[in-house]
Amino acid sequence: EPNPVRLLSGWIQRDLGMGLKFRMGQFKRMISQDYLVSSADLRFIERSLVSEESGSKRDVGAMLRGTWWRKQVNLALVALNGSGPNTLRNDNDNLRLEARLDVDPLGRMKLEKAKIGQKFRVRLGGAIARWRENKRRKTGGYLLTAYDQGTAASGHLALAWQGVELRAEGFSRWSSPIDADDPTRLDLGFSDAAHTEALDALERRRRGWYGQLAWCLPWMPQLELAARAQQWWPDHNKPQEGSEAIDLGVTWRAKGDQVKWQTGWMALRQHRQDSDPMDAWLLVTQLQLAY
Repeated sequence: EPNPVRLLSGWIQRDLGMGLKFRMGQFKRMISQDYLVSSADLRFIERSLVSEESGSKRDVGAMLRGTWWRKQVNLALVALNGSGPNTLRNDNDNLRLEARLDVDPLGRMKLEKAKIGQKFRVRLGGAIARWRENKRRKTGGYLLTAYDQGTAASGHLALAWQGVELRAEGFSRWSSPIDADDPTRLDLGFSDAAHTEALDALERRRRGWYGQLAWCLPWMPQLELAARAQQWWPDHNKPQEGSEAIDLGVTWRAKGDQVKWQTGWMALRQHRQDSDPMDAWLLVTQLQLAY
């Protein structure tokens, strides 16, 4: 049976000076800003569809991180195993490379800070990732083994003023077969026209976005109201398929994010090809104690 004990995050880090730090170990992938926020500090009980569907998870690797100008500019360059958490073996013989840049021009926007505050704050950033992975898929009469080239990009914006906070993030991911002139393609035996056509059918693009608004009541600062809209399209070859959701949340903070009560309601609609949309509603409440 699989071991129920799993390491979430663990790393060693060295300060190199001049705002640079080098880290090795297991940590979160950098592609989604929503995923980088700790689960204890979320304004909703559930993460966004972008975070859940974008391939965001922990991975094993190394990161060079730079923070400059009073932490107003943050840059991360990452090389990951690409095989997911708690996996030292590289099962695809390639690395996942990521880069992320975040800018906080006023030096005030902390995304893991419970209090929204009254001062104007802004933060924007984005990330890009590149990888290759060994995939086995059946297309037509062929059981294919090909190295997919994967590329993902995301952009994030956060604004806060007078007790109101807006966050938005967009994500896009492309998966495509190896190039026609790539020697790897010939090594795998994909040289005739039929195989080439089958490989081209593997191309796939995914995209999604979310936007959320949170309001801290000035006459009752422990109470926070939040709303979020989000969409996800899993395959450009099937434009009829996708998911969209509306979330409403209420949070009562007895002691910041350490002691809080959250209640959330989600209306989810899933579109499937050649079938009617499926609707689902979810109501969740939780008491959080985080120390």
